[in-house]
Amino acid sequence: MTLKKQILGLSIITILMAGCGNSNKLSERKTTGSTNTNTNSNSNTNTNANSNTNANANTDNTPEVNYVIKADKPQLNTTQKEILKVHNERRSNEFTDSPLSYSLALENEAKAYADVLAKNGKQEHDPDNAKNGYGENLFAHSTDKNIRIGEAMLQWYDEEKKIYTYETNECNTSKIQLINDAQATCGHYTQVVWQETKEVGCATAVYEDVNSSYYGGSVYVCKYTKAGNVVNQKPYCTTYATDDIYTGTIPNINSKEITKKALELELVAEDRVNCTRTDNRNGSIKFAKSMKSAQLIDFDIFNGDKYTVTLNFDKVEIEKNMLKLTGKGISAEKYPIFMNIKFVGETATYYGVELEWNGHNKNDKKLSRAMKAKIYK
Repeated sequence: MTLKKQILGLSIITILMAGCGNSNKLSERKTTGSTNTNTNSNSNTNTNANSNTNANANTDNTPEVNYVIKADKPQLNTTQKEILKVHNERRSNEFTDSPLSYSLALENEAKAYADVLAKNGKQEHDPDNAKNGYGENLFAHSTDKNIRIGEAMLQWYDEEKKIYTYETNECNTSKIQLINDAQATCGHYTQVVWQETKEVGCATAVYEDVNSSYYGGSVYVCKYTKAGNVVNQKPYCTTYATDDIYTGTIPNINSKEITKKALELELVAEDRVNCTRTDNRNGSIKFAKSMKSAQLIDFDIFNGDKYTVTLNFDKVEIEKNMLKLTGKGISAEKYPIFMNIKFVGETATYYGVELEWNGHNKNDKKLSRAMKAKIYK
């Protein structure tokens, strides 16, 4: 039987294309082996909110409700544990402060897309990755119906690491002969070790299209958040750490601890080109005692541009360890304003959080701005 080998990848300097498909194909040949692809998305666009609105502190006559915000830890099966183990072993070769967690939601997304590829007989990237803020690695084999993460990782990490130069952030495909004489880029490797990526979920499906050259084999899909391979950024920085944000302590937040007082906010500004970090106090946040509304006071929405606003949120949703805030907008057009606050760590004096805000469309990650932060108790 003839086996099919296809390497579909992205060079480091062209990886910010909104969705990756056949236009990024570097080679397609029939040889002995398997195939792998990588896609990336950019979610580093500032929100367009552009007016300064100040408002009085929220009033809330609703009786106080004792909400508890929990960060759940799913019970993983053997396969899911293996996916985490293999990823985090590779990541720990480069840094130690940012292990991945497993996401059942990402696994569901990966499975849905693997089924699409299995039905259409193709190996191409999900066109919705950029919109959803997902990174993606693909691996396909024309005979193996039971692909495991270790087989894919040999190509994604072990082989591609050999041709990546950290100092220059470049991928040199001429440096080394890859297995099976395959051409590749480093996009799979850099997604695996992308330090800002926090979650992974993977799934597989068997090709069903008898006319596909992959028929008889299967496709393996891993999706990641946040997406890696942001243009001009290095995949990881070792000159500073973020374990003061990701403390290893899973927050279990009693709303009585965070309501009715202005909690100071400190944003973490990272330069992931020069690998430097600056922490800036940036306003405060106040939750109503009912946890139904909130106010972000004197917030520099671009964190450094001295554009200070007060944002009023009239809706607060609690989802696991995340608060989802919705407001009426701050510009003349009254665009809605959205902010997610994900609690990822805790000390005696502050919570480590991930902030994401968006001034137009909460479902379009390309319009979002995201940063790490501390919320002081």
